[in-house]
Amino acid sequence: MKLREAIDAYRFDAVDTAAPPFVEDPKLIKLFSEAQIEACRRARLIVDSTSSLARVDFAAGDELIPISPLVISIKRARLESVSKPLSWATAREMDACFPGWDTNTTRSTPFVLVADYETDALRPYPLPKVDDCLLMTIAREPEDEIASVNDEFKINARYHRGLVEWVKYRVFGSSDTDLYDAKKSQDALGAFVAEFGVAPGAINERFEFANYHDVGEM
Repeated sequence: MKLREAIDAYRFDAVDTAAPPFVEDPKLIKLFSEAQIEACRRARLIVDSTSSLARVDFAAGDELIPISPLVISIKRARLESVSKPLSWATAREMDACFPGWDTNTTRSTPFVLVADYETDALRPYPLPKVDDCLLMTIAREPEDEIASVNDEFKINARYHRGLVEWVKYRVFGSSDTDLYDAKKSQDALGAFVAEFGVAPGAINERFEFANYHDVGEM
C-alpha cells in the first residue's frame, strides 16, 4: 500500500472528504510516518541482517563499535571471522567477572559484547586484535521517513491498515481540528494497541537493549 491509499482509507474512516479537508496531506504524511515508527517500536516489525546497519566494520584496537540509533534491539551477533555467536554482558556483570576490563588494553578475539557501556555503541571484550566486521540480526526503525504520498511503507502490507488507527487517534485527539472527539481517539488507540501492542516506553526499551536479547522471540 502506498501512502496515498492509506490517506484515502483514513479520510473514509474519519469522514474527512470535503474540499478542502480538515487535515491536509502534509500533516497526514507526518502522522503516517510517525505511525510506522511507533508500530516498529512496539512490534519489532523490521528485522534486518543484511543492511549497513546490521553489518558494522571495526578496526583492531577499537574500544567501541557504533550502532545506529535506529536499532531497537539486537537479536544475535557474531564476528565475521568467527562462526560462534558472541555472548552478552552488562557492565556490572563484567565488573564482577573481569575486574578492570574497561581499562584492559590486551588485544585478542572478542567473545563478549557490553551493551550498556555507551549510548549507540557496543563495547567488545577483549579489544579486537584484527580488523573485523560485526554481523547482527537487528530489529529497527525504518531508515527513511515517509515524505511523499507516493512513498511506500517499509513494513509488511498486512500491517498497513493498522497504521490508519494511529492517525485517527492523533487527529481525533487534537483540539486543533474540527474532528476532535475524545472517544473516537481512544477507540482508535485501542485498535492500534490490539494490532501492535502497548508502548514499551523509553526506560523499558533501553533496559531491554542492555539486558536482554531475543526479546519477544519464541
